Amino acid sequence: MKKTIFLIFYCLLVIFTLKPITISAQSSTPNDGSKLFRREWANLGLGTSTDKVFKSIEGINISIDYHWMPKKITYQAGFNSTRKLNYGSSLNVLNAGIGKSVMNKTFLLCFIAGPGLMFGRNIHEENLEEEKFMTVGLTSKFEMIFKVIKNFGIGLELYTNVNSVQNTTGALIAIHLNNDR
Repeated sequence: MKKTIFLIFYCLLVIFTLKPITISAQSSTPNDGSKLFRREWANLGLGTSTDKVFKSIEGINISIDYHWMPKKITYQAGFNSTRKLNYGSSLNVLNAGIGKSVMNKTFLLCFIAGPGLMFGRNIHEENLEEEKFMTVGLTSKFEMIFKVIKNFGIGLELYTNVNSVQNTTGALIAIHLNNDR
């Protein structure tokens, strides 16, 4: 069962990755004379998660995401990891998403949602019993980035990973790199 879930997730990730390559292979000078430009950016984040929402893990979170926007739709692939500071539960997520972005020279707003392959360990605090798990779930993110200089920005990323075993919800401070011209 776990191999089937992983295979399905891997196929989705490949489809999301290949679709923009096909779109960006179009002519660089369309009929209206304007140039096609595929926006791409990466975020690296560090933050905290709370246990107040969805019975989540309270701890620290790191995240790395790659986004591309060939036209009006934004695609995303990423990895994040949430852990308690001391020995305890953890959740790692490989995700792919689709959403909408609004951007200009000074800011970027982005909402992304999609499936995630979630794996980690769940520690039952009453008897310290460890249970490893792998499951699928839903990942969603909202990013607010302020571009400090042309290809660099800093901002806030709000996220949630919801599944049947262990959830996470929290906020990250994100370092943003992009290909603005």
